[in-house]
Amino acid sequence: MVKDTQESGPGKVAPQKPYDFLIKIVIGGSDKVGKTSLLNRYVHGQYQDHYVATIGIDFMVKELETKNGDTVKLQAWDLAGQERFRSITSSYYRGARGMLLVYDVTNRESFEIMDHHLNEVQRMAQEDIVIFLIGNKADNNDSRRQVSYEEGKKYADENGVSFLETSARDNINVNEAFEKFVEAVVDQYKKDRANAASSKPHKQQSRSQEKLHGTKSKSKTCVIL
Repeated sequence: MVKDTQESGPGKVAPQKPYDFLIKIVIGGSDKVGKTSLLNRYVHGQYQDHYVATIGIDFMVKELETKNGDTVKLQAWDLAGQERFRSITSSYYRGARGMLLVYDVTNRESFEIMDHHLNEVQRMAQEDIVIFLIGNKADNNDSRRQVSYEEGKKYADENGVSFLETSARDNINVNEAFEKFVEAVVDQYKKDRANAASSKPHKQQSRSQEKLHGTKSKSKTCVIL
């Protein structure tokens, strides 16, 4: 279980606390799928019935502690879903460690356009980004559902991403989704750091051998953290 250590919000000034990981995540998908509602529910524990479109970019911060005791400062970038903001929002993929791709289970079009969103992430983001597919608005009343759980899960499995359904309105699976997502991002972050650290002795050994034999390497490896 992830433990909250701080929530961002208007008028709240909290002392800076040390953290183990500073992680940037991005929430994307079509407009009106509930991206901002999910984030508000998770960060502030709030839900608003009336729809207010995100203009360009929204930004929230949450500090939390994972079940493994890691303290995380989460920077969440909420991207507008409207086409006219696409050129602006796509630039925010850079440096992101995790991506939540959200669709509305009561709006089939928002699901069918997932190929476009996924291709954009794979094209713009770093190769090891953690991606979760979220079917939102899976409320207790399923009468308006247009995309089944099985269909969403199948799509996620075929594309090698994790999958969960949520309801920001009824507060179903929201915390669970973010907990699993953050822990997956932290795990991948740790793997990247371990791989980078393990490559350094190899590089130093290679340089020593070059000096010993009077040779120079023809190629260089750059590790970006």
